[in-house]
Amino acid sequence: VNARNARKIVLYLARHDPQERTRKQILQDLELELGNDELELRLRKLVKADILAQGSSDFRFRGLGDHVFAMVFRRLYGEELEDMSPVEIVDEFKRQLASLRGKAAQLKGAAAEYRILYRLSVSAQRGATLADVVVGDVQDDVPLGPFAALRKAHFFVDQSQSYEIDVHAVSVDATGTDLMVEVKDLERTASMDAVRRFIAAKEAISPQLERRTVFLVYSESGVNDRGAAALADAGILVIDSQRLAAFERPTNRAYDAAPAHLR
Repeated sequence: VNARNARKIVLYLARHDPQERTRKQILQDLELELGNDELELRLRKLVKADILAQGSSDFRFRGLGDHVFAMVFRRLYGEELEDMSPVEIVDEFKRQLASLRGKAAQLKGAAAEYRILYRLSVSAQRGATLADVVVGDVQDDVPLGPFAALRKAHFFVDQSQSYEIDVHAVSVDATGTDLMVEVKDLERTASMDAVRRFIAAKEAISPQLERRTVFLVYSESGVNDRGAAALADAGILVIDSQRLAAFERPTNRAYDAAPAHLR
């Protein structure tokens, strides 16, 4: 009943009770953007729920014939339905769209985190080093992995402040190098706000770390020049998503012909 078209149908039939209306009349009078099958299903559900009554045939419907129900229903919904503004409808659609976009962003972020976990694991198995997968040169090249764990991590600076790291890659060897990776899966390059937040996280977390750790950003749409410069000044590397993805390609002629550092 909460569906907008269902409310209009119930109010319409209650207003004309005890007269019956066919599906065609209901569609025409209410100008509903519904197909016959969809309207039939909606009407059958309302009849089964004792909100509408079946007419003299399977194709006819009428109000429930309960005057108390009709009065209550009209009091609750009549003014809303008759005076509903198109602006309200548009605003409701905008709210729903914003909610769906938020959910889509969460799913895209989760997918990006899965990809980086998988690609880091594969590249470590194939003997990749930092120099093989980051943008630009590195002063101190180190091997990737092997990793004892690849997971999301939370670091608490104090009782009121904490930081979430998308991927904490923990080296098997305590003398090896751990990775802290910020993951961004965006249709545009990583924003400066995101860059600043990760720089702040690195500065807050670093004093707690007892093992050698490299901080990296993984953005499938890259990082703009301003963001890259800020990250470089903070000692944070940027992963080249295409170079990292090259390590998961199956063995074939093109793979065998690739430079050694990309195999």
